[in-house]
Amino acid sequence: MTLVKRLALLGTGLIGGSLALDWQAAGAVREVVGWDVVPAAVGLALAEGIIQAAAASPEEAVAGADLVLVAAPVKATCDLAARLGPQLKSGQIVTDVASVKAPVLAAWERACSPGVEFVGGHPLAGSEKAGPQAARRGLFQGAAYVLAPGGSASARATELVAALVRLAGAAPVFLPAERHDALVAATSHLPHLSAVALVSAAAELAGGALGLSAGGFADTTRIALSSPVMWRDICLTNRDAILAALDCFSRRLAAVRALVAAGKAAQLEELFNVVRETRSQLTSAREGTACAFSPPANPTARP
Repeated sequence: MTLVKRLALLGTGLIGGSLALDWQAAGAVREVVGWDVVPAAVGLALAEGIIQAAAASPEEAVAGADLVLVAAPVKATCDLAARLGPQLKSGQIVTDVASVKAPVLAAWERACSPGVEFVGGHPLAGSEKAGPQAARRGLFQGAAYVLAPGGSASARATELVAALVRLAGAAPVFLPAERHDALVAATSHLPHLSAVALVSAAAELAGGALGLSAGGFADTTRIALSSPVMWRDICLTNRDAILAALDCFSRRLAAVRALVAAGKAAQLEELFNVVRETRSQLTSAREGTACAFSPPANPTARP
């Protein structure tokens, strides 16, 4: 069943491209018109079947679109709000995929014309790869997908975006923007910055000879390969929550250092056992999160 006749895709890379592929495969979106700040990406998106038509500007892309999907880094997403908000017409729905929600929500709610509905989104899935060539169907299968509807969003608009999320194989999780930003600072932003610091420290200690590392190092630091621009924007727009997460991590790391320095064998083993048990519960914890924050009836309910 077609839910969206015309989708404007602003950003044709991994996340936006994968969503467009999923929605078209499900028959939910009839036509996708794409624009990207990198012109070559639009040609690749056409070749990959992500979009059916290319737009020369974001203004051209959103004209006549039922749904606008902004798939760009946080700062670019906010900049597009100021550029496009006054142009959009009543009844058009906008959603995004940025990994920081409060500033994005504020920017679009402030800029949009009356009647334009904004439903913030963040799929908790991805890859260190980028560009239209990295897009693929099934990327979001089984993933949580946070939705943070703005005050402008009706139940109809929110449920439309939630239905599209389900068609991509993900589970909608409704959260206030500020709560989302605090949670991802701990579970996404902190791990990335930890990987960055780990690569930097290992390179210094090993004199650049990282080729001698085992598989665990590669697994732990894979996310450090992600887009520098995207992560620069995340650090600047979610600064307070990230600083709180870094402070907590610093305290925990200092405690581990103290145990190692003092040779506390029993305490180290106890710590490793506790953390191992906590980590082993990750799958059930993720499933529980989706259940806890999905409203049973009202799609615009905020916990």
